[in-house]
Amino acid sequence: MSRMEDKALEVAAAESGRARLELQGSHRAALGWLAGVGQLAVTTVVSLVLTRVVVHHVGREVYGAWRAISQWAGYMGVGSALAIYPALPFFVKARREAGAVGMAAVLKRVLGAYYKVGAAGLLLGLLLAPLLPRLLHLRGSGHEPAVVAAFLIFVVVCYAVGGLETYSTVLHVTERSYFVRLILVIQNLVSVSAVCAAAVLGWGLAGMAGGACLGVVTGCVLFWRVARRLLPPMRQVESAAISAKEVREQTVAISASVYADRVNLLSDNIVVALLFGSGTVASFALTQQPILLAGTLVKDLGRVCWAGLARLSGDAASHRERLIEGLRLATGMGCVLLAVAVVCDRPFLRLWVGSQYFAGGGLVLATAGAAALLALSGFFAALLDANGHAQRRMKFAVGGAVLNVGSSLVFARMWGPIGVPLGTMAGMLLTESWFNLRLYCHLTTLRAREVGAAVLWTVLQAVPYWLGVAYLAGRLPSRLTWIELGGLGIMLLASGGLYLWLVLLRGSERRMWMLRMRALLVRE
Repeated sequence: MSRMEDKALEVAAAESGRARLELQGSHRAALGWLAGVGQLAVTTVVSLVLTRVVVHHVGREVYGAWRAISQWAGYMGVGSALAIYPALPFFVKARREAGAVGMAAVLKRVLGAYYKVGAAGLLLGLLLAPLLPRLLHLRGSGHEPAVVAAFLIFVVVCYAVGGLETYSTVLHVTERSYFVRLILVIQNLVSVSAVCAAAVLGWGLAGMAGGACLGVVTGCVLFWRVARRLLPPMRQVESAAISAKEVREQTVAISASVYADRVNLLSDNIVVALLFGSGTVASFALTQQPILLAGTLVKDLGRVCWAGLARLSGDAASHRERLIEGLRLATGMGCVLLAVAVVCDRPFLRLWVGSQYFAGGGLVLATAGAAALLALSGFFAALLDANGHAQRRMKFAVGGAVLNVGSSLVFARMWGPIGVPLGTMAGMLLTESWFNLRLYCHLTTLRAREVGAAVLWTVLQAVPYWLGVAYLAGRLPSRLTWIELGGLGIMLLASGGLYLWLVLLRGSERRMWMLRMRALLVRE
């Protein structure tokens, strides 16, 4: 056989192997997202049923305080921000270069740093706890000791088991996010059930916090049990030799970016509690719930895509094609899911907890806009962080968070609670919603104008669907039963899925998905 024929066979084998890897990555990403849908469906049904029980037993003020305490506790995850998230690009690089052994070495280094760095979050939580009753406008209400105790339980327990959260990063990097989704379902079921039991038994905020932490402990232990099977025993590997300069650069950049993201996600209820008291938080948070659930599904596409896209970063053509395809799919699904959530929000809330908790259609629309912008910026933020570029987006992430909180406070004083998501939209529009896209395109061979046009064209194509949904919403009866609301939701989702397939996706994308589904089912 000639040398030319040998070379042709090598090229063909390489192309075949690359195609198999890409198909396998698509399968894992699709499976991960479908697992996320299942996770959200199960946890949403359970959470909605049990939240109604909690609201009934503890009342508006205590439930609002519970939501605000949970978000303050989310800020205290300093250990995760300063030890776990900065290790993400090192995990990606280690997998690409040394496989399981390299990831185990990075994991050993991260676990060694977690409890030292996380002590800062523990100390900050201990200092903040006595101030919470005042921040939540609960001084003199009799709830002060319970608020302090609940917050301290969150901080101490999450610090104690938080290091095991690193094992979920191993699952994400190896494109096994479906395991993460399954474990999160179990964690959520345990947490919500325990919180509900504590509320019914009259154990107060401290008991509810203990129930939520029981779920956190369960999830962290399961992450450890599942992910360790993908790695060699830790005692057989040396800690990764990562230079202090690399660690310092990634720690500062990703920590700042992660905290900025947390501010964007967790600040709304806190701002409402600061300005209007914990009683207003209940109606605000419950009205936002269906919209945020739809936004979570859209954002989940970015979470399951980043590992596969990071693996394709060396193949410019495949990377470009898969990124635009994933972005168009996420945009199209966002247009459909958010439209359905907006229409169903008010009738759903009336059946769920009562019309008195509905905070207005303006808040619903503003929350939908903010959720769309957060999903778009998060898609590219995940890609930037995974490829070690968090430092480049740090200034805009921090600036966006500052603008978010500042404009939310100003707008809320002017227009009430609706000003909070409007402030989030303002902060995102001025910073990360466009900067992350431009930065990622600048660092790769992509053209920002081409990627932006793909998103904009998908949105414009969705306008007829929105008009149809708006026309239908204007003719709904004022009161729907659960069966009628369920039928409406199924009809809107089915028509939206058909519109997404026939109109929002291109012919080449439909053909590709048909091939993927055939390969997944037939397993040739």
